[in-house]
Amino acid sequence: MLSPGVGMLAVAVVFATVPVCVRAQDVVEGVSVERADGDGEVDLQSLLKEYFSGVDVAESVRLEGEIHAAVKGSVSDVLDAMLRMVLWEPVSPGLHTFDFAGFPDCVVHVPEGYDPKVPHPVTIAILPADPGGVSPHAMRELASHIVCMPRSFDRVTFHSRGDRVEEIRALLAALRRRFSVDGERVYLYGRGVGGDSAWMVSLFAADLFAGVWVDEGALSVPYRRAWQPLLLENLRRTPVHLRWTNVAMPVGEVLSGRAVGVSLANWSVVDMAERMGLMLTWCVRDGAGVAGDSVARDSVTGDSEGGDVGAGDVGASESDIDVLLNGRRSVLGSEVSRWFRDVEQGRCGWLRAGAMREPEWVGDQVDVLAGRGGDRYEVARVLFRERMGYLSGRIVGQRIEVESRRCEFVELHLPFGSVDFSKPVTIYYHGKRRFGGRLMPTVRTVLRSAREAWAFEGAACVRLRMGRRGRVVPF
Repeated sequence: MLSPGVGMLAVAVVFATVPVCVRAQDVVEGVSVERADGDGEVDLQSLLKEYFSGVDVAESVRLEGEIHAAVKGSVSDVLDAMLRMVLWEPVSPGLHTFDFAGFPDCVVHVPEGYDPKVPHPVTIAILPADPGGVSPHAMRELASHIVCMPRSFDRVTFHSRGDRVEEIRALLAALRRRFSVDGERVYLYGRGVGGDSAWMVSLFAADLFAGVWVDEGALSVPYRRAWQPLLLENLRRTPVHLRWTNVAMPVGEVLSGRAVGVSLANWSVVDMAERMGLMLTWCVRDGAGVAGDSVARDSVTGDSEGGDVGAGDVGASESDIDVLLNGRRSVLGSEVSRWFRDVEQGRCGWLRAGAMREPEWVGDQVDVLAGRGGDRYEVARVLFRERMGYLSGRIVGQRIEVESRRCEFVELHLPFGSVDFSKPVTIYYHGKRRFGGRLMPTVRTVLRSAREAWAFEGAACVRLRMGRRGRVVPF
């Protein structure tokens, strides 16, 4: 979806010859291939396993050449072979401890029947510092998943730097190195204060997850009425389930405490999500002594709905959680968009932000004062839209449309199948046609893309960097 009001910037490049696209990237010609099976044919699986085993740069370049020669430059053959690889050792069911990507003592639940030959769903669980762990209810729902629970995960807030999102990407890549992961079934779970962090991670890394489940957590942002609709737009293509405990909110009394804040914040999100048409389900559990007390949803959202909550759960049913945890997220993603504060948050599927044109926004640097009779939150909403970075991309047939805001350059990481690479492609960057012609996938590109994220589904086979002045460069 292309956001209205985002200016149009055009990028041009004409790949007049195939060598401009990729031949400089396809590795060394004439390398010797020593590995062969009994019939003298190159053992592609052995080459790939060696390549993904963590060899140094010089060795990886040599192996890229051998793999390229083995498949005669066929990207589709490499992709098919990667998806058939079995790189992982068996792991017994139960709880295990691993050191992953800067997360020491990471507890991992391995489900019954785990088979390294079969891709499995994975849930990253962000938990509070107390020893409660994943709630028993959630653990029952996640029993068939590989569940990763990092013990030392500092809280992620609205003001956290973008490298906190990169920590989650690195953790997921580490999990993929150790376990057979279904790339279309990666989920995020957060409980309590960990649920607050899960909210922030989901807003700026929604492209990673097929679904998000927040249990007793809250979306905590300043200037809620201004920020909330902007940030929730990042979740337009990501199902979210909220679950929290209702607390007594007697009319006329001063309300305080985390439980009250969580309840008020979630009712506000539910109302906004309904107005925006987001894929959000919710479930309210009754707290002790709450039955018959006013929830006062109308005072939070302006609705006439809500009112008293009786015993039991209100909102979603258990089937909503089942649907969320069995949903898949396509790695192709023909339509992507993202609002972000700094460059590490500017990644959405096949589209990524490069360096930002102006200094990154650090901390809460805004205090909004409206003039007499003005709406402070409307002023804030307009100001925040101007200060945020933005990316939007859409692929329709052989046409690629890209828009950006506050980006020095953007990158396209196009996976095999996103377009028909045997036919001409047109690229529009900020509304102007800037490229028309063939894009040439390369074996080197798909191998390096797969190894960087340790993700074989949807690995990019064409990578382009597009600058503000209309120059497009393959890399």
